[in-house]
Amino acid sequence: IEKFETIGELDFTHILIADYNIRLLEIAPLLPFYDIDPNKIQFVGTGAWDDDAFFDEPSLQKAIFPGIQKNKRKDFIAEYIDAYKSEPIRISTIMYDLVGLLSYIINNRHTLESTLTLLNNHRLSFEGIDGKFSFENNLIKRELNILKIDNGNTILVE
Repeated sequence: IEKFETIGELDFTHILIADYNIRLLEIAPLLPFYDIDPNKIQFVGTGAWDDDAFFDEPSLQKAIFPGIQKNKRKDFIAEYIDAYKSEPIRISTIMYDLVGLLSYIINNRHTLESTLTLLNNHRLSFEGIDGKFSFENNLIKRELNILKIDNGNTILVE
């Protein structure tokens, strides 16, 4: 932004805010202060925005980010709290999905060769807590939705 002056039309339509935690709550309100109107410029976040603390921030209303709606993991969270008496960290669903996949491989008595064939099938995806995932070139690929912050909640962008 040239010399901190943004009076007039801006020559961009989106702004990627790759921050989270308390810093996001410090930065986001400054953008409208410097005339970056969230009603004209689409704020785009990361999956780290998947936290209720950000959903009530006025400057983040209508902002979008990739993720899975929380109701998709509510049973997992409830079972985790019941078992461990604390909330799970956000990335614990990845390990849960991995254990589920390993359980499938073991229960179906896959050999090493058939497991490799299964995991290398690019047309095959697995349904996990946080949505579908597959493997490609030894990396996990997830199919994430785009969520929009809306009055303290998130809604799925279609």
